[in-house]
Amino acid sequence: MFTKNPGKHYPAKQKEILKVLLEGPLQQKDLAARVGISGAGLFYHIEKLEAARLITRKILAEVGNVSLKEVSVHPNAVQWAREITGTSLGRNVLLCAFGTNTAVFGESSRMPATAKKFLEDQGYKIDRIVAFVTPDSSLDKARELVTIDKVFSYPYNDYRDDDSELMQSLSRFIQDEQKEADVFIDVTGLTKLLTIRLVELSTIFNIPCFYLGKKSDDQDFLLWLNR
Repeated sequence: MFTKNPGKHYPAKQKEILKVLLEGPLQQKDLAARVGISGAGLFYHIEKLEAARLITRKILAEVGNVSLKEVSVHPNAVQWAREITGTSLGRNVLLCAFGTNTAVFGESSRMPATAKKFLEDQGYKIDRIVAFVTPDSSLDKARELVTIDKVFSYPYNDYRDDDSELMQSLSRFIQDEQKEADVFIDVTGLTKLLTIRLVELSTIFNIPCFYLGKKSDDQDFLLWLNR
């Protein structure tokens, strides 16, 4: 989607392993059979993919020195694994946050529609928009400009508190959204803390994020921070 041919950095067999695991977790012996490789060969590739934080393993059972292990795509690497294997779902969701007005962008009700237009002008069709807002946000005005499919409303102070339920659930929310679509994050946000947290999550999940602002001539611009 963004990095030019990321799959070139991974051997064909590792890409095949990722592609199979994107369908769901498998026990190691079943995974070896699916990709047609020996146990020793699978172990080599799994160690490489695990070191890259693309997959994870968990022990299902142990008998003496023998353990039964299940392999799955790391929950933070689902979108990146799809990019590496060229198996994008072809669906994109825009995650944004806004309140009333922002010092850098002005009327925040324009932000979702503006972000969607910028992305689609660059070839990324947005199928859904999910917004985090405050109770006093300009949500109704925003919905006059573009369809917002899902809304989460939290008090403003929750966006300033790293221990709030909101901040603690952002990672899980992205994981859930990635099951059905590729995620784009608008980090312009409501607060500096939220912006920092979203940029951090973009790096952890290896997914695109951007910032909306205005030029000196009052023209909107989109700045990619991670792509």
